[in-house]
Amino acid sequence: MILTRLTVAKEAAKLAGSYLLSIPRTDRSFSSKGKSDVVTIYDKESERIIIDHIHSKLPSDDFLGEEEGLISHGGTGRWIIDPIDGTSNFVHAIPSYTISIGYEIEEGKPIIGVVYNPSLDELFWAAEGHGAFCNGSPIQCSKVAIPKNSLSVCPPPQRNPEDFETYLLLYRYICNHTEEIREFGSAALHLCYLASGRIEGMIELHVGYYDIAAGLVILKEAGGSSSSLNGSKHPQQSIIATNGILHEWYKKAVDATIGSVLF
Repeated sequence: MILTRLTVAKEAAKLAGSYLLSIPRTDRSFSSKGKSDVVTIYDKESERIIIDHIHSKLPSDDFLGEEEGLISHGGTGRWIIDPIDGTSNFVHAIPSYTISIGYEIEEGKPIIGVVYNPSLDELFWAAEGHGAFCNGSPIQCSKVAIPKNSLSVCPPPQRNPEDFETYLLLYRYICNHTEEIREFGSAALHLCYLASGRIEGMIELHVGYYDIAAGLVILKEAGGSSSSLNGSKHPQQSIIATNGILHEWYKKAVDATIGSVLF
């Protein structure tokens, strides 16, 4: 059933992506849930499209959506959905927003991941034990083993300004010891870029499970590693993710700069 669920999730992501692409830029109004946290009617409609399609094919599966919360149908597993990861990018027509769909049987341990970037028509997917792919081609993490040759993602804590000074310590260290820093506005996309060898490291101080559930599967199947900033096995609110080779170095970078502050 894992491959059947994967197929259904890919279909759902494509349907939601087509819908989002159909929305003219001039119609992309939004409201604010908090600092640097926007929501649109399109988030809610994208989630509805995803849930309706999966439910029509797999009626007993449960759902945990960012917009609708938990919807239970008595299933043994559930889908973790972020209908637009990078809503601000979507609103401003920046082509770095994604649709993220993960599936888990055991809470916090996703086994299917689908992430779709509609603007670039890049569909990333993975199922546990079956490898990771982008548009049908196998992907894997980069083999970069030297920090100074690595490209990092280290976005600022926009929704948690009280952590900004702490973040700057880490940012300075990463800048001084790696090639460059990038930020694309979608944690799901960051994980997929790691999985496809485009970047080597990712550190985010605050991230939702909806944002990373699918991407974690894709990263793992591509040979990468992930952990929370405090070392727990399944990251929820913070994450270090890497190509695997450099994972210990990025963990040490955190410990050397902000570890004593955060923990």
